[in-house]
Order: sequence, then structure tokens, then C-alpha cells
Amino acid sequence: MAFSDTELQTIHRALAPLCESVPEHVRDRVRIGYEVDGHAVVLYEEHSSLRDRSDWTRSPSARFRYYRSRNEWELYWRRRDGKWHSYEVAPARRLSTLVRHVDRDEYGCFFG
Repeated sequence: MAFSDTELQTIHRALAPLCESVPEHVRDRVRIGYEVDGHAVVLYEEHSSLRDRSDWTRSPSARFRYYRSRNEWELYWRRRDGKWHSYEVAPARRLSTLVRHVDRDEYGCFFG
């Protein structure tokens, strides 16, 4: 079952501050966004090309996976091999708990 409208609103409330955290003076070159894919939410960073500001490259940064049977979210990070790996943090009932880990980026694995 896909996310309900209420769950989508909760996802947006949890991720919007992170997406809006890009300083205004670089927003024409860097953006943070997310997309919902089944029971997962992928956070990504986009960079504009130096040659063509209308050409954007998207790099997935973090993946939040919701397990409805356990009512828990898990956090994943993407290695250079392109595969998602579990981030060393306990699953959480609230997405915002895991978003804080991404925002802190303690190990530099989400936004380098």
C-alpha cells in the first residue's frame, strides 16, 4: 500500500526544512529535494552545470525506508558503488528523527 495523503504531508513536513536549508546565494547552483518511491523516500542533491545553468545533475544522498508492519523508518546511505547501505542508527518511528541524522551528517556520507 502506498503512502496516504496524511503520511505524505508528514513526510513533507519532515523534509521541507532540510530542502530549504540551501543558502539563498547558491540556490541557482544547488538544490535539495526528495521523491517518494513506493515505501521509500529518496533525498537528493542537484547541481547545475557550470557551462549550462539549466542543466542539472541529480545525486541521491539518503534513503528513508518505511516498514509498515513494524511502523518504523530506516535510514540508508549510498556508497560509491551506487548501492544503498544501512546507516548505523536505530530504526525510528518518526521520520524526523532520522532526518536529523542526515542534517548533522556526522560522517560526511550524505552530502560529503
